[in-house]
Amino acid sequence: MNKVVFSSSFDQRQKFKKIAVRLALFIVLALLLIFLIRSGQGTDLQTAYDTAVEQADFEEIIAIHAQNQSIIADTPAAESETEEVLQAIALRDTIESDLSAFIKTQIDAVMKGNSLTAEAAEKLSLSMTIVGNSSLELIDVVFRDYLLGKMSEVDYIHFLETLYPLPEFRRLLSDQVDNFALIRDFRTELEAAYQLMLEGEYMDSVYAFEELNDSEYSHIRALNRILHGLRNEALDQLYALRMPEIQQLIEQERLYDANVIIDTIADYFPEKDELNQAKVLTDQVVPDDVIYWTAPIESIAVKPLIADPDRAFDNDVFADRANKDLLTTEEFRLLLKALYENDYVLINGNEIVDERVKFEQVAVPAAKKPLLLFLDDFYFTPQRVESGVCSRLDLDQNSNVLGVVQDRSGEETLVRNSTAIGVLEEFLQEYPDFGFNGAKGVIVLSGVDGLLGYPLREDHLARVRSQAQSIGLNNYLHAVQDTDANKEKLNKIIEALQERQWVFASQSY
Repeated sequence: MNKVVFSSSFDQRQKFKKIAVRLALFIVLALLLIFLIRSGQGTDLQTAYDTAVEQADFEEIIAIHAQNQSIIADTPAAESETEEVLQAIALRDTIESDLSAFIKTQIDAVMKGNSLTAEAAEKLSLSMTIVGNSSLELIDVVFRDYLLGKMSEVDYIHFLETLYPLPEFRRLLSDQVDNFALIRDFRTELEAAYQLMLEGEYMDSVYAFEELNDSEYSHIRALNRILHGLRNEALDQLYALRMPEIQQLIEQERLYDANVIIDTIADYFPEKDELNQAKVLTDQVVPDDVIYWTAPIESIAVKPLIADPDRAFDNDVFADRANKDLLTTEEFRLLLKALYENDYVLINGNEIVDERVKFEQVAVPAAKKPLLLFLDDFYFTPQRVESGVCSRLDLDQNSNVLGVVQDRSGEETLVRNSTAIGVLEEFLQEYPDFGFNGAKGVIVLSGVDGLLGYPLREDHLARVRSQAQSIGLNNYLHAVQDTDANKEKLNKIIEALQERQWVFASQSY
């Protein structure tokens, strides 16, 4: 009995063991089959899509898109970088891109006055179920063209009548269809605001677009989108215009002018680091309180400075005249310090009158008095060199304007603070608020045998050579005998001075 039972139990265990082995083998084969199916699924879907495109089978294309979406959605996050998922994402994106291109082609055809066949309408509807939301931008482009007069009302009505019956387009076009009469009125009002932008009045156009957006039309979402886009376009144009202007003003040390522009646009561009940095810089320098001066404006004039006192006061025939008419560089600096301590501030000579030569009110910091500084009789001759004045102006490698000091042997040295230009610019580095809005002085030019010490014609050279030889300065013209080179150098010097806000005037009128 026991033997029979044991034998029966053994047989059952053997039978269960065989079943378990078969089951395990079945599971392994099933998993292998699933793996093989899934590993080839991406390729199969791609092939199926290529076939569907060839046959223009849009229903199949939509189904393949759904399969890819299912693969992407059903894959755990940990497996999202597998080859299968990456293939599904790539194919999904390709399908959506192709459908968007098809929709654009159909919309373009409708804009040209074509109608849709029943087959094209069906394919368009199927495409819209996948990428309808992304097509809103295409529809807004058409709407914008109509609003800005780039598309006739007849063509736009055809556009609406053709696409509105399609369910997926109806939700996107309902604003335009339901409010068509109001939109027609809006189109007229938009024209004036848009014209401001075309004329470069970007700030005014921004205000006009904002007013329209706050008007009775504000409930029409499609209009809001168009106005928002136009406003941003005007702001982009405004920034592209103003930021280089601000940078140039800062380079010219016209920080007050730069700050005025910055304050008008800063609230519209809080994310622009370049503009924010410019505001911080100008806010640190520009006074909080600026007034407009209406009283008479005082002025002071100085002749070219004595750069070499030993040569000026050597008891020769020029010494008395130099002592009577000219200041040394140190005396000029003391003069500037006295003016500064008495609350004078330099202003730009070009800001006193407008283009019609009418006097204008001049902006100055409160508690300051405006002053015009004139560098009078600003020319250089051999006689003045003998009085210790520079022989001419020149530039260093950084385009700073320096004076050329020439000794009796004819040897020349570039010296920064040897002219009123250099002394004032050096003083302003120490006291930048002495020159309001970067103002310097007025250089009163005289064309005595050239400009700024540079002969420009052969007759200039002849006269200067004669003057120099008459007082024993035989090397005076050594560096400036090439008149063409002189003209080129003179242009660079004048350009550098203008960039630093030096103003030019004529000695003769």
